Amino acid sequence: MTIKTIVLAAMVAAIPAVASAQATMRNGTAPAPIMDNPVDETGHTIGSAVTPTPLQATIPDAVLNQVRGSHVRSISVNQQVAPGERLPKAVHLHAVHDYPKYRFAVVNDQRMIVDPHSRKIMQIVQ
Repeated sequence: MTIKTIVLAAMVAAIPAVASAQATMRNGTAPAPIMDNPVDETGHTIGSAVTPTPLQATIPDAVLNQVRGSHVRSISVNQQVAPGERLPKAVHLHAVHDYPKYRFAVVNDQRMIVDPHSRKIMQIVQ
């Protein structure tokens, strides 16, 4: 084997490493390490930001006004009530007229819009 062949083989072998290094560096900085998020005793992630759902940003004013004007009794639950959290099955979800993809509930004296399929709170209504 000649030296040229050995050098060529070494260069070909190094190409994936160079490509990998380029993929991990952006603007001179390495990406943040991926870490497991800690969870509390109820299984909720601690210290994570709640990312708004696509529907949260597009909830029609008519839905918000209907929820604000409803006369529904509040139900008390012993859990955190915040966007992204799931409501227990014991909490009744009320229909929003003319908007079948939304439901609402009044829990712990807070009105909220809820995704009917996942039962996740989409938005607290002020």
